[in-house]
Parts: sequence; C-alpha cells; structure tokens
Amino acid sequence: MNVIKPRILMVSYPFDKNVPAGGSLQAIRLSKEIIKKLPVIAIGSSVVKGNRKPALEFVEGIPTYRIYFDAKRPRVLRTLDLLILMIKIRNMFDIVHFHGFDMYPICIFAKLILRKKTIVKITLNGQDDPLSKLNRPHMFLNLKFKLRAIKLFLYNHIDKVITISDELYYNSRKVFTKSKLERIPNGVDVDIFCEVDKKHKNAIRKSLRFKNDDKIALYVGHFGKRKGIPELVEAWKYVDKAKLILLGTFFTEGFDSCSFNLLINQIKKNENVITFPYTNNPVEFYQIADLFVFPSKREGLPNAILEAMSCNLPILAFNGSWTKGFLNSNNCILIDELNPRTIAEEVNCFFKNHHTHNSNELKNQTRTIIEKDFALSSIAENFVSLYRELFVE
Repeated sequence: MNVIKPRILMVSYPFDKNVPAGGSLQAIRLSKEIIKKLPVIAIGSSVVKGNRKPALEFVEGIPTYRIYFDAKRPRVLRTLDLLILMIKIRNMFDIVHFHGFDMYPICIFAKLILRKKTIVKITLNGQDDPLSKLNRPHMFLNLKFKLRAIKLFLYNHIDKVITISDELYYNSRKVFTKSKLERIPNGVDVDIFCEVDKKHKNAIRKSLRFKNDDKIALYVGHFGKRKGIPELVEAWKYVDKAKLILLGTFFTEGFDSCSFNLLINQIKKNENVITFPYTNNPVEFYQIADLFVFPSKREGLPNAILEAMSCNLPILAFNGSWTKGFLNSNNCILIDELNPRTIAEEVNCFFKNHHTHNSNELKNQTRTIIEKDFALSSIAENFVSLYRELFVE
C-alpha cells in the first residue's frame, strides 16, 4: 500500500534560528519533525541581522529558499518577490503552510492561481488574526464595510486556518466556519527542554556565574511593552534578594524614547536584574531557574512558556485572555492586576514558600501538561495527518 506523501512548502520570515522570532522558530522546529515523514521545503528572508543570506541554504536539514526581505521596502515589492519565487518552484510543493495571517493575500494567490492547497497559521491575537484585520478602522465608513466584504470573500478561499490557543479559536469562529478551523497548538521538544538534577543544575549555575543558593527568576522573550517588561523590572525594586534574568533582546515598539530610556536605566541600576542576549539554545537558563515569570498582556501561545513548563518550572503569569484553557490557578500563579507591587508580592511569597508541598505540587504539574498536550512530536503528527487529508480532498 502506497503512503500518501504530499510535499510541503513552509513560508515564514525570517526562517532563521538565530533570530528571535517566535513564530519562525516554531516553524523551523515543526519542519524538522515533519521532514521525517514528508518532504518539506521553506521560504525565508535573505537579509538576517544585516547580512545577506544565500539564495538557497539548509536550515536544520530543510532546503530553504531566500528572498530579499527588507521592512523598509514597499510591501507590494516584497509580496511580488515572494509570488515570483513561488511561481518558479511551483512544481516542488503541493501544500503551502503560511506562518502568520498577514500572509493571507499570498495564500489566496497560491490557491487560485497556483492551484495549491493552503494552510494559514494565526500566531498572535489582536495583531495577526482575521478578526482584528476585518475590524481595522478606516477613515471612510462605507469603504471600510466594502473592504470587510472583500476580505471575507478572500478568507473563504483558504483551505485550513490553524489556531494555536482557545482565545484565537473562539475569535476566529466569528469569521470562519468550524470546518475551516483546526486547533493545533505550538509544540516543544520534551527531550531537549527537560529538568536536570541538583548537581547538574549547580554546575550550570557556576558556569553562568550564579551561586548555588541564589534565588533565580527567569524571563525569556523580547523586552517590549506588550510583554509587561516595564512593570516586571520596576517590581524588582520590591523583591527581596532574588535575581531576575532577562534573556532576549530589547524591543522599542510601544515605547517613546523617554520611557524606553527609563527602562534601560532601571535595569542598569538594579544589580539583581541581569540581562543576557538572545540565544537559540536557552535550555540551560531554564534549568538553573527556580521560577519563570511572564507578565505579557497579549499573546498567541508563547514558546517560552512551553519551554519553561517542559523544564518543570513553576510559572508566574499575568492572567490575560491568552491564558484561557491553558493556564489556571491549579498549574500556575496567575496575577489579575499587572502592577509592580502585585508582581513583587507574588514573587516574594513564592520564594518564601519555595520548598512547601504546594510549591512542589505546582511545579510537578507543568511537565505533565506539556507531555500530554504539547510534545512537538505529537503536534507534528497532527500536521502530517492534516496535510494528508487535504491532499486527497
């Protein structure tokens, strides 16, 4: 019996593991798993961190075609480059999987002109989702309603829309029929992201210049306003003797120059707030931490949360709408009010009761949840099944 093997094209910018872009990192990790079962190629951007990449290279074993992508170039030119490349390689794929709903116009092109099956993954609520794009304000009300009708017509040509969280699914139900939607979350490699014993943990701490008895809280991600970083950094003025590791890159979106400079100064002045640059292999930072803090206001399903939980870390997070159906008071410390004093109180309380039964119970649930619902190998299997279903329709 012949096994159906549709050929998959992944489209995600920048498709480079050295760049801190959560959706793109998830696309790479997913592709690495899927290629074990199905042929996969990818399209990514050619300019990464100011360096021009080759037109074709291999990323984690995935043949990756690169196009010139510069945010300063007009969007229409960037889109045209992608369309031309897809036409050139059209005989190399059967299904196009776009990571990010921003790409839905190109998805329509792939469907109607290239006659390919199409999948679009929604990655962030309030920005990269169909409902927010439909409701985008326009200075002329009549034109807004006409554009909305056109968008709805175009949306209907997408074969499948992937939602990674309950919030994204229920918001998308206001736009798409159930048959169009699939709920497939992000995944994490549970073999790489895992807890280590105390001896190994202390050895890693020593290599990173931390003491065995340091109380360490960790945040991983970009240092932006949406992520709640200003509140988190200010909270550390009231935290008792614990270290805060910020692992990632500064992100100026949402800041004016004054508030951004204030954030930088607050970090410099507090010796217990330590920044480390982005790394594509953050696992050792999770393994030395005692608590993972994530005060983000708006998300899809962040890789960092999954990675921390896979390493069996207790989680402290802002109780935003993105947590629904995923985090709750039984498996996480949720704060309803995002202000520095509240964050500090919860952190101090956690470290005061760090070795109590309740703290250990909270910790032990996180890994179990990941193994059950978010293991990357299982997520990849779900996509393989979906691709095969689409291919035979």
